[in-house]
Amino acid sequence: MSHVHPFIPIATGESLVSWISRFARIQCGNSVPTFLDMFGIQQQQVKMAKPEAINKLARLSGVQFDELMSATFQPLGKRRYRHFEQEFSLEFLSRSPIKFCPKCICEDLQNGDDRLPLPKGRLNWVLSPVRTCAKHQASLIEIPSAGTSASFVDLAEHLPPRAQVLELAEAAVQLKPSGLQTYVERRFLGGRTHTWLDNQDIDQATKATEMLGACIEFGAHFEQSKLSEAEWDMAGRIGFEFTSRGEEGVRKGLSYIQSKPEKSVCHSGPQGVFGQLYKWLQFSRAGKPVGPIRDVLREHVLDTMAVKPGQMLLGQKVEESRRQTIATLSAQFDIHADTVALALRKFGLISSKVTSDNLIATVPAKEAVDVMRRLSRAVPIARIPGYVGCSRTHAQAMIKTKLLFSVVADSERDSGRHKGVDSRDLDRLIDKIYAQGREVERASFGMANIAETSCALHVPFVSIVRALLGGKLQQVETLKGTTSFYSVFVSLEEVSKVLRLQTGKAGVTISDAARELKLTSQAVSYILSTKDKENQPYLKTCGQLRHMGTMRDLIDPSSLDEFKTTYKKLSDFCDRRPNKMSRKREELAARGVFPEWKERAVRAEFYRLSDL
Repeated sequence: MSHVHPFIPIATGESLVSWISRFARIQCGNSVPTFLDMFGIQQQQVKMAKPEAINKLARLSGVQFDELMSATFQPLGKRRYRHFEQEFSLEFLSRSPIKFCPKCICEDLQNGDDRLPLPKGRLNWVLSPVRTCAKHQASLIEIPSAGTSASFVDLAEHLPPRAQVLELAEAAVQLKPSGLQTYVERRFLGGRTHTWLDNQDIDQATKATEMLGACIEFGAHFEQSKLSEAEWDMAGRIGFEFTSRGEEGVRKGLSYIQSKPEKSVCHSGPQGVFGQLYKWLQFSRAGKPVGPIRDVLREHVLDTMAVKPGQMLLGQKVEESRRQTIATLSAQFDIHADTVALALRKFGLISSKVTSDNLIATVPAKEAVDVMRRLSRAVPIARIPGYVGCSRTHAQAMIKTKLLFSVVADSERDSGRHKGVDSRDLDRLIDKIYAQGREVERASFGMANIAETSCALHVPFVSIVRALLGGKLQQVETLKGTTSFYSVFVSLEEVSKVLRLQTGKAGVTISDAARELKLTSQAVSYILSTKDKENQPYLKTCGQLRHMGTMRDLIDPSSLDEFKTTYKKLSDFCDRRPNKMSRKREELAARGVFPEWKERAVRAEFYRLSDL
């Protein structure tokens, strides 16, 4: 069938109902419903973009079928529509009010047929995020639509008089399109400029952007029904600054909302912080996808807030907490909040400004729980001696020399639970030491426990322990059925050699020999340096011993015994009686017998026992 005349083309961007309105008025002066009835075309079929109805209009008008179809929103079922390659829900289309640009309408009326000037309704004006005319950079005007969907409204039937339209055009508020609107319009034309937004339906991207922006601009608990179109436009502008940067940008927006809570976080949780955004994502109608922002918010909540395992969060059960607070850690491990705060502070998990009564600050759950478990296992320094069998001095020495580590390093206090050592570290230390030894019922001759050896050789307790752990000591014995430092025995001679405390054989120190001979150490040293008439040393050395950082001679025990049986002090022989000593000295001198050394050299008069 041939088309009617005159030929009325559909304008670029014009909606189907607008073109039908112009075509009907120009051809027969009728309204849209009357015109469709006249040609047996059901209005509902046109509204639903049924191919058979659009095909009839194409044959009647001469306009290509594809041109007419591209001016519609094709229903997909379940309140879903398609336009070009984009799919979206019914809510993406404005239902009321009707929006139009008065400047565009004025141009339509001026450039149209003088006999019948008619306006053109733009399809984009029906989209909810379109609130500005991109051509004239002016805000769209809103008018009621009598309860009919704005997507199929004859704009010509609802426009105010031409004079009023002119006034509206002159008074139009200059406003550039929002980034969100520009993105939506370009995306319908095939543009893909923002990956995170592009990878979701266009209505999901728009809703996420506007809800995020509204929470940032008007507070998380804004009332959706009370926001005007201008305020939603502002929300879209602000939200797009964040969503256009992808997930990272969205999380920055969420962090901003989080930094300005309107309700108590500890009492209201994520819903109290993120308000309408959280409610929309948590309580959205079943089966209606909301897009990836739900996962982004869920991850953000888990990464920044303390959420208990087992709790339902945005459609999924929380398997494990990622964040904890001082209060939750204190309750979980039954440790005082002050101690918890101190431990977290010392480990750098919270700043020094965060106090123990802070209910908002969170810390990484894994690291914090590890600290708390160590703290709960901590053995205070005062109880370490009883736990591993050592003195408190030795316990403190092992911590000071880094053989053991406090759960929390704190130089300001000498004791306390936080200064204790993890019981696992103590157990591991004892196990390592016992692994070096041979289990016995009783210690062998020449063996002494570590503390006794330390005292006898005047060496640090820790030095012996380190030598033992390093496998440098071969003669190590442990008492069967014990786990104590007191039950670990080492060889004094081996320790001396390993620690380079002694060379040669074991012997008597000069100080010990001096006590035994009742002389000064200087006197014994002098005797060591001299020889008898046969050019033999009076006292022989058998090795050296490190003392006070210096290697000192050791006297051969047999040489000392021989000295004691060969020489005797005159004072001892005369029972320390001056008169008797004087007569004996004169008697010996008369016989030509004199002391081995001058008295002033050793402060004693030594004679051979045979001469006496």
